[in-house]
Amino acid sequence: MDQNAEQVVNLLIQKKWHISFAESCTGGLAAAALVDVPNASLVLDVSFVTYASEAKVRVLGVRQEIACAVLRHRHEDAVRGHRVAH
Repeated sequence: MDQNAEQVVNLLIQKKWHISFAESCTGGLAAAALVDVPNASLVLDVSFVTYASEAKVRVLGVRQEIACAVLRHRHEDAVRGHRVAH
């Protein structure tokens, strides 16, 4: 179990706060780290993994132009990384 995740869960419990996630590139890793901690269900309300831009718009209500801009930026970074590596 991740000690940082355990500290987060304990702090959330102590403050009587709840947490939710909307993840994309992390593929649910943030929520997964918390659910490994005992009593995480006391503070973790919901977690969404929306990888496709269309899902971000449909499920999370992200504006289309924002979802597409992020996707375009990721593709540009990938192309730059490929050029550097080769």
